[in-house]
Amino acid sequence: MAKHRVRLVVADDHALVRIGIRHSLEADGGFEIVAEAGSVGEVLPAVGRSSPDAVLLDLDMPGLRGFTILDRLGKANGNVRVVVLADEADPDVVSAAFRHGAVGYLLKSLQGRDLGGAIRQALDGTAFHAHGLPEINDESVLLDAGLSPREADVLRCVARGLKNKDIARELWISVPTVKFHLTNAYRTLGIANRTEAVRWVLEHGIRTENRADVV
Repeated sequence: MAKHRVRLVVADDHALVRIGIRHSLEADGGFEIVAEAGSVGEVLPAVGRSSPDAVLLDLDMPGLRGFTILDRLGKANGNVRVVVLADEADPDVVSAAFRHGAVGYLLKSLQGRDLGGAIRQALDGTAFHAHGLPEINDESVLLDAGLSPREADVLRCVARGLKNKDIARELWISVPTVKFHLTNAYRTLGIANRTEAVRWVLEHGIRTENRADVV
């Protein structure tokens, strides 16, 4: 059975950039570009016309006011996922983009051959950081948040989509212990469920692999 091709809207105000993106994704073979938008005003109509799976959105288009377009895309079509494309590498901007609904954040310095894979990682929920940013010291972020090393490990596993029994197997602990650490992590972070846990990890740029030195 043929693998589903991602239906994508490409929004960038530079025609040459759109051509380059199309060329890279056609070579990848896993995407179908169903519409293009060359201005902010064309984005929502393009999405409405083509019913895409995702939007690759240039965050630096003239006329963008903060993250309004991300909010409007979420309200207009709750099923469409937005992957941001930008020159900006400020971690605060990255975090804000995720808070406003982006599922991925790619820098324009990304090599064309890597574009398809990076988009797929964002859409699959296996990338919780911006491609090309300096690595964040997430251990200090976790410490400042009040999480123990083991709670952090469990949270990373949740962010990878693992179920409690899989987390228990990977960390060599029991399922009740997984639940114990998860409950404590939720309480510490002021969140209520796995969806909110994944969003917290994503917004704070936390790496999702486990610390090798924790036993």
